[in-house]
Amino acid sequence: MRTPEDRGLRESATYDRFHIAAIRHAAETGVYDIRGWGAKRKVPHFDDLLVLGSSMSRYPLEGYRERCDTDVP
Repeated sequence: MRTPEDRGLRESATYDRFHIAAIRHAAETGVYDIRGWGAKRKVPHFDDLLVLGSSMSRYPLEGYRERCDTDVP
């Protein structure tokens, strides 16, 4: 395996190796040490969204007189 110097990388002047390792660990696992509300869990993304299709059509006003279709256009 090539060393960081061989790949053109150099030591950071801002962050030491401990903090770089913590940033890489957080990026790989998705769990961060400091989170809102004190919860250590994965960061939500668009795969976590749920769209309920039941409210896409209007509700029938009178269930006995008006026909109710469940088809989505």
